Amino acid sequence: MNSHHRFGDDDAASTSNRWPKDRPAYASLHAAVQGEASRWNVPGIAAGFIRDGKMDVQVTGTTSLETGFPVTNDTLFQIGSISKIFTTTLVMRLVDQGKIELDAPFTTYVDDVPLANEEARNSITVRQLLSHTSGFEGDRFIDYGRGDDSLTKSIAAFDTLRQWFVPGSLWSYNNAGFYLAGYIIEKITGKTFEEAMEEEIFKPLGLERTCLLPEYAMTYAHAVGHDVDREKGPEIVRPFTYSRHIAAAGAIISSVSDMLRFAQMHMNDGELDGERIISAASAQEMRKFVAKTTNSGDIFGNSYGTGWARWEYGDTLVVGHGGSIAGFRAQLWLVPEKQWAFVVLTNGSTGSRAMSELKEWAFSREVGLTQPKPETVELSDAQLQRHAGTYLRHDGKLEVSVANGGLLFRQQSIDEKSGEPKGEPSDIEVQPLGENSFQIVSPPEAYGSVVEFFSHPAPDGTNQDLIRLGGRLASRDNEG
Repeated sequence: MNSHHRFGDDDAASTSNRWPKDRPAYASLHAAVQGEASRWNVPGIAAGFIRDGKMDVQVTGTTSLETGFPVTNDTLFQIGSISKIFTTTLVMRLVDQGKIELDAPFTTYVDDVPLANEEARNSITVRQLLSHTSGFEGDRFIDYGRGDDSLTKSIAAFDTLRQWFVPGSLWSYNNAGFYLAGYIIEKITGKTFEEAMEEEIFKPLGLERTCLLPEYAMTYAHAVGHDVDREKGPEIVRPFTYSRHIAAAGAIISSVSDMLRFAQMHMNDGELDGERIISAASAQEMRKFVAKTTNSGDIFGNSYGTGWARWEYGDTLVVGHGGSIAGFRAQLWLVPEKQWAFVVLTNGSTGSRAMSELKEWAFSREVGLTQPKPETVELSDAQLQRHAGTYLRHDGKLEVSVANGGLLFRQQSIDEKSGEPKGEPSDIEVQPLGENSFQIVSPPEAYGSVVEFFSHPAPDGTNQDLIRLGGRLASRDNEG
């Protein structure tokens, strides 16, 4: 789960402050996984291809730096926001059953959800929830506990989420939209989200170890997440999971083998081993264009479908999704026309770097897909100074200044509940790709992510100057 817009540090910064290093010419997935785990100091990696139903899975490292237990093909990892594809698949199953219409207002199915903007509340569709285009603030990580009512409690406070834009007019990454999708699933099925997912997706697909609750994961061999502190080194992230209300957005725990079965079902347009999970029309619908994301095709793709991020490699469509949660980093990519998919699961914050390198190696070697990297440009200090200032959102404050031919962001996290500063500020350095588009160059873990400055009307029609960082929006403070 991309749990917040703040980018963490990682231990690779001590060896290089720029990305990428020269990648060795690996002869196999085994060599690539071993090499990238070592190069970026990732505790454990499980990665695999699937082509026409045939798997190649390779693993390395440990599930925990404290226990030293080895990663295997069946080791469970948290997959974070890749869970959103499972949730979307479950919604499409209900669509096939005639219980949901994608383009109907969500209030058709749940009419007890408060939102800050009543006009938006009455118009937001189910598809907009699943494509990050609903417009309300998407990050809500207050702890609502582990009870069956955790999701209901979080939904009851949705009237405190800012409505950033008119639904459908813009794209902004939105975890809370998936909380609401999970709530719809609960109301329609009469079951908890976890029960519905187990019965409608996990069991029919034969995903024997995949689960949502840690009390099930702990009965199998599972990895723990690690964050990297530059001075202290890797540390295990505790607790293991977040509040239960995030389930539909990012709580699934799975293995590389189970993930590849899920991927194969989608490449088969909804069917696996004679079991139809969703219709071919629904599987194809998920991949269709809904909204533009960025111009540079970073971690959120060039565009979004219903659930899937989308990348265009010439005439070839790639769909996928990443996950970042509790010291885990994960990624799933599908190339449907080539009947090929690639999954990488890691249990360290440095896994982002390893995954990026593994992707480029695998795409080039296995399916002949490459993309040119965007080139940085030079801007004058006056052009850069246009973006300097303070940008605010409910969980963060960003001070933007000119530095080193680019911009420096000093980012201060803010506690969602108290509104008080939380932790120490962190710095992000970006270099220009154009007058309003920038690429992160430091911290190294986030290298290549795109940051954009633009103006877009608020729901009341007034203009707002925005920055989109990590997929999230912040607005310029013109009064401070």
